[in-house]
Amino acid sequence: QCQAPSAACGSDQTVLVIEARDGRMAVIVDAVVEEQELVFQELRGPLGDQLAIAGAALLGNGDIVPILDVQGLFERIVRPVGRDTVTAATRASNRLRPARVLVVEDSLVAAEMHRGILAAAGYEVEIAHDGVEALELLRRRDRDLVITDLDMPNMDGVELTAHLRADDHLQDIPIVIVSSRDTADHRRRGLAAGADAYVTKGEFDQHAVLATVRQLVGARPRGVHR
Repeated sequence: QCQAPSAACGSDQTVLVIEARDGRMAVIVDAVVEEQELVFQELRGPLGDQLAIAGAALLGNGDIVPILDVQGLFERIVRPVGRDTVTAATRASNRLRPARVLVVEDSLVAAEMHRGILAAAGYEVEIAHDGVEALELLRRRDRDLVITDLDMPNMDGVELTAHLRADDHLQDIPIVIVSSRDTADHRRRGLAAGADAYVTKGEFDQHAVLATVRQLVGARPRGVHR
């Protein structure tokens, strides 16, 4: 059924069929100008709350263009009553998709090491560089697990853990703290803040982290934290 204005429904239109995690939809556009690959930056601050906008890219001519978030657009159109509405089809899709892990790490080398280990095991991985950026990303999209460093600028791993556990929508996400600080006090602080596991970088290895991830992701329904 056409949901566009009546004039548009009665004439030829250019339509893009786009596929989201939960299904497909057709979007009426004025025209298809060209297709190109773009590197974009995610929006932060107040603009980061836009459900249907994934970020913005800078074109070669200096123009700034918004990048649509297909899944966010789908949820806004198909499920306008809110993101808390989870259908049986959505739950089935969540069970089939790879678990999504957010790695919070200010060291580029360590972040890429985590990404490589997790991606090779079949997980979808995204990187945040401190706790503030991690909170913004988590409030925009569901994640199944958070792996966070302890010492970071702006907001460290303990503070991030405490913020997540105090948030009604994010409090059930499993959290693993990975730190070079191997003292009983640091471990106690991390676990007391609500972390599910505390792993020191000295004992960190591929098999240990994957075993921890599988244990925590398997302990909760994936993709549904609300």
